[in-house]
Amino acid sequence: MRSRSHKSESIKAQWVVNVMEHAGSQVNIVIMDACRTFPRPDKPRATSEDYGLAAMNAPKGTLIGFATGPGQSTPDGKKGSNGLYTGHLLKFMRQAGLSIEEVFKKTRQQVALETGNKQVPPVYGYCFGVDRP
Repeated sequence: MRSRSHKSESIKAQWVVNVMEHAGSQVNIVIMDACRTFPRPDKPRATSEDYGLAAMNAPKGTLIGFATGPGQSTPDGKKGSNGLYTGHLLKFMRQAGLSIEEVFKKTRQQVALETGNKQVPPVYGYCFGVDRP
């Protein structure tokens, strides 16, 4: 997505979370792997407001996993592949017997380890009754 068009081609993630909350489901899981840098075309260099995504409010029964912390950005993955966060997330999702919280925790640990703590994926919110698949 080009920087000049990302706002016109996007929706507010908090709006999606709010719609999910009011849909009446017991558990909502949101994965945000869109923490890229979008320098504004009217500025010669990216500023802190151009980096990553802001923190979000997670209503009861909702887990929101991010590829990196608020205001930070992540490098793009290799062409044709997933980024570091999604690659590890998918790997741990395939491991039998892990709760969703354990999947996010193992993903965070592995990504932080491989990036020297430059990318530490947070998870916001909580949900009950989904301890094991």
